[in-house]
Amino acid sequence: MLFQIEETVTATDWSAWLTAHACHSGPVRIGLKGTSFVLRIIGGLFIAFGALLALLSLLSGGVNLLTLIGVVLVLLGVSWLRGNRSAGQTVSANHSKWLKGKISDTALRLSFEDDTFFVCENGKSSSYHYHAISDCWEDKDRFYLFLDGKMNFILRKDAFVLGTTADFSTFLCEKVGNPTQYIEII
Repeated sequence: MLFQIEETVTATDWSAWLTAHACHSGPVRIGLKGTSFVLRIIGGLFIAFGALLALLSLLSGGVNLLTLIGVVLVLLGVSWLRGNRSAGQTVSANHSKWLKGKISDTALRLSFEDDTFFVCENGKSSSYHYHAISDCWEDKDRFYLFLDGKMNFILRKDAFVLGTTADFSTFLCEKVGNPTQYIEII
């Protein structure tokens, strides 16, 4: 056995994974308060068109069906703009709810051998070949391993009980065939 990691993956680790994923994917273009700019424009157009429709119908003879439609459009536009929280808050809130139901602080033991690595969880062991790793990322606190887009492993650097993180990074580079991509989280 060359490397061994014993850790408990928590909601904090998955939040770190989301941040790393966002940083790795590049800057996300987000308009006003995190919602897409186009959706903000549409909400603003609803408000403008609804206000104009209500005003013109009031000027042409009082309250009628067009006035009500205009008011509904204004309310719809306002609720659309107010209801759209920033993307970060929405992702964070939804992610936290999901994580509370899914993460049970399960202890994991990962053992890395010359040609295979093993993952032990709840008394069950699975083995994987290094060619199954499609991508490797690293930040200052963790390694992120992706297996053919289906499974992710988050390895905290402080959880190594055998081997060092510097040697592990070199080892992964040799086994996977490409270096780990360092993610700078600001």
